[in-house]
Amino acid sequence: MKIILGSASPRRKSILEGIFGAVRVISPSVDEGLLDNESADQYAGRITNLKMDAVLAGLHLTESYCVITSDTI
Repeated sequence: MKIILGSASPRRKSILEGIFGAVRVISPSVDEGLLDNESADQYAGRITNLKMDAVLAGLHLTESYCVITSDTI
């Protein structure tokens, strides 16, 4: 299975390459600012979803891929 990592994290890329082999990296540009009264888990979920939306919006795939996004706080 082909993997796309929606993150610029070299550590995440290294981990995924150790599991899957080659990984395509797409570094999405999203506003990662914290919202008022946003908890850590709400923040991480929101940013992860924003990254996924940004990656998918820029793709025109003709093959199957697994797209992985994440964030830490």
